Amino acid sequence: MLPTGVNMTNVKQINRSAVLQLLLRNGGMSRTDLAEELNLTTATLTSICNDFIQKGLLIQSDGGKSQSPGRKKCPLDINGTYKYAIAVSLHYNGHIIAITDLRGQAVAWTSFSVEAPYDAEHFFKKLADACIRLLWENNIPCERVLGACVCIVGSVDQEAGVSLNPFSIFGEGQVPIRQLLEKELPFPICVENNVCAFLNAEILLGCATDSN
Repeated sequence: MLPTGVNMTNVKQINRSAVLQLLLRNGGMSRTDLAEELNLTTATLTSICNDFIQKGLLIQSDGGKSQSPGRKKCPLDINGTYKYAIAVSLHYNGHIIAITDLRGQAVAWTSFSVEAPYDAEHFFKKLADACIRLLWENNIPCERVLGACVCIVGSVDQEAGVSLNPFSIFGEGQVPIRQLLEKELPFPICVENNVCAFLNAEILLGCATDSN
């Protein structure tokens, strides 16, 4: 029996996400190894991977030379340049904008500042301009961007995309970051507390990938 609130659509999304996360952590893996590691049937795993390959999200090697008889294993891996993401770190000590590939590798980055005093609407308009300029300087069109994540000090409402307490960064109380940026940028925006963002990055990409 499936847990309460889980349906087949949820299960499909969970399985697809699990495949990508495992490849992100481990690098190239064969379909057989992926299915075994994730406890998925071969048919389910093949369906997921074939869809990702067709979209260009996964790439497949020819398997190289095999020392044993039988069918060669053909590792699958994430195509890091399939799409890009923008990462924004807002802190009262300074702000950073970075473009990363799908493996979390920085393609380009720049510092960002706006002369104080400023209000949030003016700040995020200038921030959006800086994001577009960085993309242009690196020949990455907006349609190649999956989205942007803004991490900021203080608590946030992830669902609403609102900074609930930006401390010394803005004079206002709550700041609707997603709303302000999505008026200026043609891709989705998410908002996260900076410490949570750093921990998630460490779990996915850093030395904590083997931790439970």
